[in-house]
Amino acid sequence: MTFLKGIIPDIYEYEIIHKNGERKWLNQRNALIRDDQGNPLAVEGVVSDFTDKNK
Repeated sequence: MTFLKGIIPDIYEYEIIHKNGERKWLNQRNALIRDDQGNPLAVEGVVSDFTDKNK
């Protein structure tokens, strides 16, 4: 819920470990969608794998 208040950044970079043990670096971009009155309506997000660029 802190994202809805604008406290959490809308871009994240983080590492995950796949179930096969492989490490992956991900970039996540989020956008808060609001209605005409400014109320939160939805969160739209895109996650990209940038493992090869991060080596």
